[in-house]
Amino acid sequence: MAARLTVKWFYVQKLDLPLWSVAFSPTGNLLASTPGEDSVIPLWNPLNGQRQATLPGQSGSITAVAFSPDGHLLASGSSDGILLLWEVSTRSILQMFADPAGGWSSVAFSPDGALLARGNEEGAIQVWETRTGQERVTLIGHMDGVTSVAFAPDGRHLASGSHDASVKVWDITTGRLFADLRAHTASVLSVAWSPRGALLASGSADECIKLWDTGSGQERATLTNYDDAVTEVAFHPSGQLLASSMFRSNWPVCLWDVETGQFMQGLHGTTDQAQSVAFSPDGRLLACGGEGRFHTLEVWQMEWEGDTR
Repeated sequence: MAARLTVKWFYVQKLDLPLWSVAFSPTGNLLASTPGEDSVIPLWNPLNGQRQATLPGQSGSITAVAFSPDGHLLASGSSDGILLLWEVSTRSILQMFADPAGGWSSVAFSPDGALLARGNEEGAIQVWETRTGQERVTLIGHMDGVTSVAFAPDGRHLASGSHDASVKVWDITTGRLFADLRAHTASVLSVAWSPRGALLASGSADECIKLWDTGSGQERATLTNYDDAVTEVAFHPSGQLLASSMFRSNWPVCLWDVETGQFMQGLHGTTDQAQSVAFSPDGRLLACGGEGRFHTLEVWQMEWEGDTR
């Protein structure tokens, strides 16, 4: 990365409960976190940390939030197996999906917003049509609970991570397994595609990150510089930078150079147990949710000298 990166701590919000998930809207004007008090979903102004709106609470602990690509919808998943599809502007529920198998920790929209995916505790992944609420396909192959799902930029492939220590890539059009990636030795807690889809990152309880070449299915690099589970990974919009959150690490948030695989710097605010990270669409903000001594939403500003992004 040719440009020099400077990261400045921007602000923090202290909440009553742990934050398992954070998500920026596609325009960057809203930041969703979960949960707030009483399991409501607060929507923040990312530029000043002020609460803009609140979506009513749902039963069960809310563990995942995701905006649709057009920003009109927000999906929220909870520990009791209920997934709600919200219309952001009206704060109303458009669809409800229930799964008797229980809750999940990840939900994802397809790039065109037509599909919504999530994995359950029994190892299955369900893909629904957002407009009709009809199930499109169920993907079976993991031997333990699914922890993370992410659509590829091409919209055809879906990656999933699981407690069975595997990363799988699925062809959504056929419902078949496309690739089975095995190099981790413990639960895979997060998967993320690079913006162009050439790389897939996976973070694991084995204390490392794997970068996979999606064309060949080969492991390209292993990133490690810490001493506890990697809870989430997220690519910068430029594709040059990767952020990771860690549980009980000296650096709850780490930044990595994707091209070289080198550790760039660690970020430490008020949380000591980071659970989630997300970049704003313009790449100038990085949000982190966590727990520990304080349950906090933290946001950093990112600036480049000689910006080549």
